This record gives sequence, C-alpha cells and structure tokens, in this order.
Amino acid sequence: FKYACEKKVSDFNDLKLLNLFKNCVVKIDVAQNIVVLKTLGGNGNSAGVMVDKLNLEEIVGSVAGDDTVIIVTKTNDDALFVKNELEKLL
Repeated sequence: FKYACEKKVSDFNDLKLLNLFKNCVVKIDVAQNIVVLKTLGGNGNSAGVMVDKLNLEEIVGSVAGDDTVIIVTKTNDDALFVKNELEKLL
C-alpha cells in the first residue's frame, strides 16, 4: 500500500481567493523576465498565494511583500505570458 495526502482545496475557498485577487490587484507590469503585481496595502501576500496556485511552469519563483509581488520567469516572453494569464483573472 502507498499512503499519500490528497491535496484538497474547496472550490469555495478558491472562489474567495480569486475574488480577493480581483479586488486587491491594482496594476500588473513587466520588466524583462520579471512580472510585478502592485496591490492594495497589506494584500501582497494574498495575491502571492493566487500566483502560486496557478502552478505555471513559466514561473521560476515569486516573492510577496506588503503591497507588491515580484514574479521571476524564465524568459521575457514567459513574463508576457504570465502577465496575460494574471490579467485574465481580473
């Protein structure tokens, strides 16, 4: 037998997180291979959780602060792709 923890997140919680993302993101910019999310004060971490939940292979990593999320991608084109995916959520 093989035991594993099933990763379950309720649709209700995902919907709440998506609504929070829509309401807190103020601006999305790209600087070469970096995507910068500006949020309302105190919401950078919440927006960062949504970024992580996307599980996009183009994202190398992200760092969330008080009102900013920095997303590092592999290439400049990947950054544009990630920006477009994030804008679809808004």
